[in-house]
Amino acid sequence: MEVDNNAEIRILVAEDSLTQAERIKYILEKQSYRVYVARDGKQAIDMVDTVQPNLVISDVVMPEMDGYELCRKLKIKNIPVILVTSLSEPEDIFKGLECGASHFIQKPFDEAFLISRIGYILANEALRRQSVPQFGIELYLSGKKYFLTSEKLQIIDLLFSVYESVVQKNIELEETNRQLEETKVLLAKQVAELHKISLYDELTALYNRRGFFFIVEPQLKIAKRKKQSALLIMIDVDGLKCINDTYGHNDGDLMLKDLANIIKNTYQDSYVVARMGGDEFIVFAVGHDETNANELELRLKNNIDDFNIRSKYPFQLMASIGKVFCKVTESITIDELLDNADKIMYEKKRKKNEPGKQ
Repeated sequence: MEVDNNAEIRILVAEDSLTQAERIKYILEKQSYRVYVARDGKQAIDMVDTVQPNLVISDVVMPEMDGYELCRKLKIKNIPVILVTSLSEPEDIFKGLECGASHFIQKPFDEAFLISRIGYILANEALRRQSVPQFGIELYLSGKKYFLTSEKLQIIDLLFSVYESVVQKNIELEETNRQLEETKVLLAKQVAELHKISLYDELTALYNRRGFFFIVEPQLKIAKRKKQSALLIMIDVDGLKCINDTYGHNDGDLMLKDLANIIKNTYQDSYVVARMGGDEFIVFAVGHDETNANELELRLKNNIDDFNIRSKYPFQLMASIGKVFCKVTESITIDELLDNADKIMYEKKRKKNEPGKQ
């Protein structure tokens, strides 16, 4: 039915929930239907003669008089009824047939679905009013007997409405499942991103302190079991505060990123490289001999020197390096290695700062 003609259609809504009643009223008035609201089945009966509705939409569970009883009373007046219910058992369908309901719509319902059902019922009302032979059947369900005396068209129509409701629910479930799958994928991405954020330094993209311990502790356990050696190199930037104060934090951050790249390019993927915080970097590896460890420290120094030759910074990138090389014992810990490297590094830094020393 076209919206322009809907103003001639009167619909009575029987609903004890004010929120639900207002929602249905709003939906119908958008389609230009004339809408009247009753708070229960009893008030709906009292309003029928005055309103003379073309259609009644009724909740099933209401005080005073429920939707089934309202249906029975309206059947005498040949007024079509849509029952809106959250019930979905077979007994509910048979009760609807017994009382003469025209259509079932399950809560929660889609607005477009409700409008289409109203249009369908009103369009077929002329056919429904024709003299159609009635027939009766007895049905037993859960120990209860149901005797249905209804027009064949009404039975087919109501069963079709139940089928449509099931189809609609399946569509909604499929959409819900699709949304759940999308949510799962999104959550997995977010968890992976959070995991990355928790393990990596934002500025340099190296492991942060948490990431360093997360990766290194299992490696140290393997080294203990295999009786391997461990190498830990601590690199601390010299004069970072002075650079930040003189040239700005942006240049200080750029220098930290450059140093991170120098360290990454100096050592292979088998090395764990991390920014422990501020101006402090760590390199860790297992399975090296002492000669190789010394060469690795020297290689880093040379790469820093090469960078300074090519650099356009108005300052030199300087760093103090502390190296610890040892055979891994059962008692040794990462914290011990860090403490030892830290002491060596700060001793070198102290000597640099002595008068007359570079």
